[in-house]
Amino acid sequence: MKTHTNALLRTTASTWGATFVRARQIYNAVIRPAIAYGAAIWHMPTPIEGPKSTKPVGPAVKLAKIQNKCLRAIAGAYKATPTSVLETETFIPPLDLYLNERLANFRFRHKEKLVMEACV
Repeated sequence: MKTHTNALLRTTASTWGATFVRARQIYNAVIRPAIAYGAAIWHMPTPIEGPKSTKPVGPAVKLAKIQNKCLRAIAGAYKATPTSVLETETFIPPLDLYLNERLANFRFRHKEKLVMEACV
């Protein structure tokens, strides 16, 4: 992850770097899939009930910090900018929601495959 993050930071330099659209495309195409690799195995979905339903749990907490660093590079934002504002301005959903979606898609495909095997 460090290599990917450093590459993004270098390609988004303020003087000669990639535009916002290209930097966001690089993040979505390269870094985000690397962050989510194997999420079907290690990701714990965000709890729905209770007051702590908006905070990520498990490894997603540490990975959210990596996303935060990348979003600051993409948007050219200050360190004091709240993460929720960065996610809104860059049109990138919070990492725990993205991982929840990936996990749900995996479970759906897996269940669909089991149903197809049972029919055959």
